[in-house]
Amino acid sequence: MPASLAQRLAQVPGAVSAAGESGFPNGAVRPGDVDLIAVTAKPGVSPDVLASRIRAALHGGQGYTIATGAARGDMANLDAAVERSNGQALAGTLIAPIVLISLFVLASTTALAVNLRRRRFALLRAVGATRGQVRRAILAELAVCGAAGGALGWLPGAALGALGVRALAAHQMLPAGSAAWLSPWLAAIACGASALVAWLSGQVAARRGSRTAPTQALRETAAERKWPNPVRVLLGILAAGGSGTLMAFTLGQKSAAGQLALAFPLLLASMLAVALLGPLYVAFTVWLARPAVALGGAASPSARLALAAIAVQPRRAA
Repeated sequence: MPASLAQRLAQVPGAVSAAGESGFPNGAVRPGDVDLIAVTAKPGVSPDVLASRIRAALHGGQGYTIATGAARGDMANLDAAVERSNGQALAGTLIAPIVLISLFVLASTTALAVNLRRRRFALLRAVGATRGQVRRAILAELAVCGAAGGALGWLPGAALGALGVRALAAHQMLPAGSAAWLSPWLAAIACGASALVAWLSGQVAARRGSRTAPTQALRETAAERKWPNPVRVLLGILAAGGSGTLMAFTLGQKSAAGQLALAFPLLLASMLAVALLGPLYVAFTVWLARPAVALGGAASPSARLALAAIAVQPRRAA
């Protein structure tokens, strides 16, 4: 639009000043032209009233976009819509992997905790507890722990979220001046989401714990399989091979969009490989740690006992 229009709008009743600007950060315009005109209202004049007067001065505003309030953001920065779309796409890409990783980690931790307390659950079954009661007790404990974890992680999460938003804005992946949403409602959302994720991750472990036979309470120890099923190992090797193939394809993509599209399948394949081959990874780690412990000589007896226990039953720590 012509830059001379700013002088005309400055004469609208209720306007203090009008200045032409570029619609891009640090942008430039051709001499005599501007991308937008910022009109400042006099004290006591509402933006809506001034906008209606400007619209009347422009004969109905045909061919012009008149914005007030928050709608001025997309006008002052024409890149804001693209940056906001990039931010939404990035959030949609990250949320699903974060939830899945949380499910995998919590499921593994829950399975270990339930497995270590199988004899206690067997005692409950021996004194008359039903499978449903044992399962509900495990799930209730997980829900409470999840809610408590959400409450404890709210403040660090809010601080890291604010840093992340500022970093994305600095790299032009979000509009300049973007700020993280800080609200007490986020604490409730964090507690609810953590409780739900913990409850979902504990379904398999709770079902396994509820199926513990009452007669197991009479045993001091129960013979367990040391190594995973060969079928599980084969599936894990296939998943690891698929992860390597996806990694090669991802690194071979020349565009960021192509790499982003393959990132989620790569993450799923990698998590599946780690979940299936976990006992072998644990046993290999213990094998690597043994020489260091033997050469150091300063390891505590508890550390040596822990390594020995993991070496005997790597499935428990996987």
